[in-house]
Amino acid sequence: MGFFLALRLHNDKDCIIILIVFVFQGVRAYTRLRHLSDDEKLLCDNVFRYSVHIRDVTSESKRLIKTNMLVEKNERLEFAAPYLCILYMQERWGSTNRATEAPKDLKTFLIDTFTVMDPQTLQNSFGVGKDKRLLERTWQMEFYRAATQVLPNTVYISPDVGADFGSRGFVDFYVDDDRNWVIELLRDGERAEEHEKRFESDGIYAKILKSSKESVIIDIRNPDLFDSHPAKSGGNWMNVYCQKGWETVIIEYRGTKEMIKLIGGKAREKTM
Repeated sequence: MGFFLALRLHNDKDCIIILIVFVFQGVRAYTRLRHLSDDEKLLCDNVFRYSVHIRDVTSESKRLIKTNMLVEKNERLEFAAPYLCILYMQERWGSTNRATEAPKDLKTFLIDTFTVMDPQTLQNSFGVGKDKRLLERTWQMEFYRAATQVLPNTVYISPDVGADFGSRGFVDFYVDDDRNWVIELLRDGERAEEHEKRFESDGIYAKILKSSKESVIIDIRNPDLFDSHPAKSGGNWMNVYCQKGWETVIIEYRGTKEMIKLIGGKAREKTM
């Protein structure tokens, strides 16, 4: 047996629906994805995406109607309840839970972003150079994924920003919603001088910086370079030293130094 419990909470700005689902073997209504046949998955996919006529249902898929996961309405099939549709969507295609509140400042945002990075993604990435070091683009991709997660859906981070400001150069990331944060990444201190010049008053990011409130250049070091001297420090520089195994990083920024554990993969596992 099993049961479904839905709670509706209200605050000043949002209505948040918390869905608590207990699913046990043999429970009616929702059938876990791993227990569906290929035909049943295809039917649910089509019901989710399109309008499916009852006559198009195969005899093998009618089990979903008998268990009340799907119901007939005006000769069309639909999920028996909105939460069943949500459950199926999350199991079938996954989901990313975004933060409900924005980070209070740039430093918090950066630390939160590294916190939710996935060490397994970094460990298993083929986005490396001949020297087996992660490419700058690999870091940019994971940074963007993690940054999107720690920002609420009212705040956006945009990659490769420049044209909208009439800039000659394109900065790696720009966070909007009146925060106006400009973020540049590099790896292992490579071309540090060049990156720094882009932020000067006559640099290629000059027009972007006129609209920016804060900017940061992040130098991410692979584990083999932990003991190396940073190419730059102070000012708007952040130095990130990855540790063996990619599971922790040491962040030096604005006179502070702290170790951060990367929990991205583990956080997703707990929700499965």
